[in-house]
Amino acid sequence: MIQDPPALIKTTNMKLPILTTLISISSAVGFSRSTVDRSSALARNRPAGKFRLTDAKHDRKLQDYSTIDGYTCFRDVDGMMQAMVDLEANHPDLVAVEDIGDSYLKSVGDANGHDIFVIKITASTSDPAQVLFTGGHHARELAPPELLMRFAEKLVAEYDTNADITWILDTTQINIILYANPDGRVVAETQPDLYWRKNVNPNDGTCSDDFIGTDLNRNYDWMWGDTSGASSNPCDEDYHGSGPASEPEVQAVIAYAKSLFPEAQRKADPVADMDIAFGEDITGLYMDVHSYGGLTYYPWGFEDLVCPDNDSLEALGRKASFFNGYVLWAGGQPDFLYPATGDASDYMYAHLGVASMGLEIGDDFYQDCDDFESKVYPDNLNTLLYTIKLAKKPNAIIKGPDVLDLTVTETDGELTIGVDASDSELVNIDGYPSFTTGEQTVSKIELYLDVLPDEYGDGDTMYLLQPTAVTNSDRVSAETMISSSGLTSGRHVVYAVATDSDGYTGPVSSVFFEVENVATPSPVMPTSSPSILVQTTTFTTTTTEKETDPPSAASALTTNAPSASAVIETSVPTVGTTSVDETSAPIFGSASSSSPTIASTSVTSSEPTASLAVSDATASATGSPTTVNTDRVGSTAPTTTQLTESPSISGIRNESEAPTLSPVPSVGTLRDTPTDAFSEDGSSASNVSIGMIALLSCLLITYLL
Repeated sequence: MIQDPPALIKTTNMKLPILTTLISISSAVGFSRSTVDRSSALARNRPAGKFRLTDAKHDRKLQDYSTIDGYTCFRDVDGMMQAMVDLEANHPDLVAVEDIGDSYLKSVGDANGHDIFVIKITASTSDPAQVLFTGGHHARELAPPELLMRFAEKLVAEYDTNADITWILDTTQINIILYANPDGRVVAETQPDLYWRKNVNPNDGTCSDDFIGTDLNRNYDWMWGDTSGASSNPCDEDYHGSGPASEPEVQAVIAYAKSLFPEAQRKADPVADMDIAFGEDITGLYMDVHSYGGLTYYPWGFEDLVCPDNDSLEALGRKASFFNGYVLWAGGQPDFLYPATGDASDYMYAHLGVASMGLEIGDDFYQDCDDFESKVYPDNLNTLLYTIKLAKKPNAIIKGPDVLDLTVTETDGELTIGVDASDSELVNIDGYPSFTTGEQTVSKIELYLDVLPDEYGDGDTMYLLQPTAVTNSDRVSAETMISSSGLTSGRHVVYAVATDSDGYTGPVSSVFFEVENVATPSPVMPTSSPSILVQTTTFTTTTTEKETDPPSAASALTTNAPSASAVIETSVPTVGTTSVDETSAPIFGSASSSSPTIASTSVTSSEPTASLAVSDATASATGSPTTVNTDRVGSTAPTTTQLTESPSISGIRNESEAPTLSPVPSVGTLRDTPTDAFSEDGSSASNVSIGMIALLSCLLITYLL
């Protein structure tokens, strides 16, 4: 049981307002990593980046839950526990709440103790990437659990309506421990004048009731016991505990983290091998959320020392800070404020090999609700949404370019897809020198239709775009158009990724769009796309061509002519190569459409059909079978039509520069097929004469017989 506080509280526990100018703050006030002055960092706090991944507004009903007295924006422990139960009950397909351990009081049989819960959010059914968030290590920090709970609620509420959230939950499990220190949190909520930080373990019993406890964020087994970053005095606010991971709360967090992240990426001796990088193949991400100070931190924290994976982790910290405007706190940074030993973020990186970081949100332990709603929550929500995109391979993905804008618009049956990307905009934040991972150019942008890039394979559609730089900007842009008639009616999604000149591909961005078509869909191909490299691997289309429908001028497929060539009246820029495998229907749409930037296309089909090959130098057409260069061709080789076209263009938006095809001689083309109609120039007279001769011949034979 926690006793009532004495009437006189020591000044070391009294609240002081945060100062935003370069002045001294009493070390007794403290922050999450320690109790040392960090006002120099606050003086350098920057405005948050303007780019936003998503609207931060979220439909909440906090009035349905109990809140902390005087802070209606923060649910109390009871209200938050009920919110977790409700989230799972209302969304059992996405949410599971699991008891992962006990608080100190519960571990000693005290009825006032608590279970430690994790919220698991995913739509994946097999082997998702893992992200772990922890909050509430320090009891008096009111904002972090509320931020994390609203984040969880947003993920669940916008699954299947927000394209990014949807693919993330389809491939990733988000694990959120709201309260790593629930016993201490109850003290902080019910006795706010204490500014309670630690858990409630009395330890050796030498401290008065208002100074008992262990600082849980000094109790992790990484450089534990080093008093340069923690205290060995049980009465101090940053007391590290009686031993490494001595506290049941820390034991619960560690055990759960070990169950998430693969053992294979751990080091046999983390201390001896601390200078060896984990590399770019590791998976998993950890974030510890604290308050306050406006800081983003990452390893190392135990010493002013750059960690071996610094290129990745500093890029992670910088990009996280782009959204919230926070100052960087890590080894090698100007604002390495002080060492913190036994810290959770250092432990997760050193022992489990995951990309690890932390946030110090807001400007007060007891955060003002107006500021929380208007700034702290929206700014940091976007930070959280960005980081969970990286979970599969964070150390590699974070080095790639970011898709900053992705739009799909429809006009007269054509979809225009526009993309902006940058290798530097998110990582080269204000107040810091440019960083090595942001010095490359964006070499390509890839668009994937209805399939995630990592799942792309046979039967899928991808467009490869060559971007161009935007004037006076680190951004590049690219644009392409596809015919919506080639898509089935309903919702579709386009995924975009950008790759830099060093070969690093950044995180996925995506957007949903709707298509309404009445006619039978034809295969999906872009209709205008200067400087696009399209489909570097095969994909499948499955539309049906009726015999009564006019044949596509982009294809030689007919129902009664197994071998015929086609005259293509279109403009086709040339960059790249496409192999398209088809089972029953022509591709490329109608003759009036404007085709994509394709240098070579070959079509195979289970039906006799023609294939289109675009050449840079020759123009010919033939009805004879030919061999197609693909390993998926069936036993019946299709015919080939070769067309001459102008060289490719380098611009990406000037459609007027699109090259055109040279005239192709008509050799047995569809337009040469005889019909029953009379021509306007009377050329059908010869057909009548032949018929009369045949009739007279029949009569003569009958007469002779």
